[in-house]
Amino acid sequence: MKTLFPSLFGDKSMPVDALQKRINRLFDEFSGAGLGLAQHGLADWHSPAVDVVENKDQIEVTAELPDMNEKDFQLQFDGDQLILKGQKKLEKEGEKDPKGYHLQERFYGQFERRIPIHAAVNREGICAEYRKGVLKVVLPKTAEARDQQQDIGINFVD
Repeated sequence: MKTLFPSLFGDKSMPVDALQKRINRLFDEFSGAGLGLAQHGLADWHSPAVDVVENKDQIEVTAELPDMNEKDFQLQFDGDQLILKGQKKLEKEGEKDPKGYHLQERFYGQFERRIPIHAAVNREGICAEYRKGVLKVVLPKTAEARDQQQDIGINFVD
């Protein structure tokens, strides 16, 4: 009898390593790794949250980077990508034993976020500001990029 959904375990005689590969693939797909999110500039679970807003004159990128200072991260514009990378360090009060945690959900460690920018940018005009845990980057568009925006008429047919 055939079912509409394939079995997770497939063939009953499947070797353990093949089963492990299937389970790993399921976790990759669930976490986003199987979707290629990183290559499209979308976050994985430990990257900073980012908003990208575009208008006729500029693109504005806002990233949440709480409890960080200027030595903890860097910003680059390379080709058509804005690259934000850094490291969030574990806060230490004295010599606390890390085994004392009951729950630890905050991420500590290195991160890199690549945000694709699909407009010509005036590189000399890029500016960034970090205030109260939020990084704001303004990427002004070139005059050519601003002039390329065009409204498209829609014909409504009955």
